[in-house]
Amino acid sequence: SDGAEQKPKYIKYFEESDLIAGDFLFMRKYMPPSLQGKTIVTNTTTEENIALLKERGAKIVITTTPRYDGRTFGTNMTEAMLTAYAGKGRRLTDDELNGLIDELGIKPTVAHF
Repeated sequence: SDGAEQKPKYIKYFEESDLIAGDFLFMRKYMPPSLQGKTIVTNTTTEENIALLKERGAKIVITTTPRYDGRTFGTNMTEAMLTAYAGKGRRLTDDELNGLIDELGIKPTVAHF
């Protein structure tokens, strides 16, 4: 299963929160029919995922990575890209990653509805 089936669960946590942050596959599986006025912060999304959140009434959707050709890449893929770009042959420190993010102008994807 790809997690596409939806079974609303943990509804009180969705309802009592103005800001909902987490893994999109988990969120999609358990989100209630209404996300009216909510701000969503999540990882990898497609255009269809954004459309679903808009349909459910989300106010703002922030995906932690930039969108390329209609989808965002996972944080792990973005880190791998930056590590390869740096060419140091080792894992980068958080400071090094943050420096490259600033240097390359990598921004989250923000959708306002």
